[in-house]
Amino acid sequence: MLRILLLVSLLCSSVVFAQKDAEKKYRKAGESHMVFMDSGSVHLRPMTGDVDVPLDYLTNPGEFKVGAFYISAYEVSNFDYLEYVYWLNREDHENYKAALPDTTVWEKKPYYSQAYLEYYFRHPAYRYYPVVGVTHQQALDFCAWLTDRYNANPERKHKKVRFRLPTKTEWTYAALSGAEYQKPEKGKSLAIAYKAYNSFFPWPSEVAGGNPFSMQDEDGDWMANFRPMDQASVRYLPEATMIYDSDTITNNFYIGWPGHACYHVPGSLSDCHDVTTPVYSYLPGLSGLYQMAGNVEEMVAEYGITKGGSWNDTGYYLQNTTEETYDASGETTCFRGFRLAMDVIEEF
Repeated sequence: MLRILLLVSLLCSSVVFAQKDAEKKYRKAGESHMVFMDSGSVHLRPMTGDVDVPLDYLTNPGEFKVGAFYISAYEVSNFDYLEYVYWLNREDHENYKAALPDTTVWEKKPYYSQAYLEYYFRHPAYRYYPVVGVTHQQALDFCAWLTDRYNANPERKHKKVRFRLPTKTEWTYAALSGAEYQKPEKGKSLAIAYKAYNSFFPWPSEVAGGNPFSMQDEDGDWMANFRPMDQASVRYLPEATMIYDSDTITNNFYIGWPGHACYHVPGSLSDCHDVTTPVYSYLPGLSGLYQMAGNVEEMVAEYGITKGGSWNDTGYYLQNTTEETYDASGETTCFRGFRLAMDVIEEF
């Protein structure tokens, strides 16, 4: 019994130390958060197999190209956004209230939580959790403010930059880099080509035991913060009919049975988080980007589209090529946040 307790203690300690190291890395100066993505292309191909569920990018096989850009290794945290609103409160009070996140997103059923309503945005315990309850315009305003603050910093690395939201194609390119990233040599352009049909999630399939569809590593631990489904609840429906974007599709489907969602395995580090997790949680992909799958679905430059899925989504929505939509009637939610992209306009 003592030996078992010692083993459990060591495992817990290793997880704690790993999280501490990740937090320490995150807390470094903001510029170290930006990861360079060299120019390249993404090749697409329709899925084949028992189930051909249409994926947004895969309805028209082909490819798209992106130019070089930087993207943040982390989602924008409460701490990042608090710096912004505190600055506005001190220097530009007229726009301060308009910048505040909508904390009432935690009032919506069935996710009601008085504690999150009161503490999630401002309490130090949630300092490094992703900011939620912000609109697309608020995210753009944050980018504009950060651009202005950076370019006015005498200790900046680049003479002039622009922070913005990544486009959906840039986001997809960066997510695919998690599984196939190659670091370019200094001064050389690599022009990487990623194959979306080889990498379904933003981590190497080797980490998941060689299974490109797996969301668990070889030890059975989850690779992302999402809503797992009890595999015992999955039912096979041969020749079923589904309505998808007004199209009627007849095919063989696997679906989750109602009443079964997140499940706990005693003694394991299964996901099943109540809400979000710190932005530096879970293992990053090969390119060093954290939580490109799960935690919060991320707004992109194109209004009404998010990528990556959230803590409340099932695995399908965490795929690199899948996107979700929203409109003005549901523009703020406790599931949605954003990540920064950056362009270098001028060097010293």
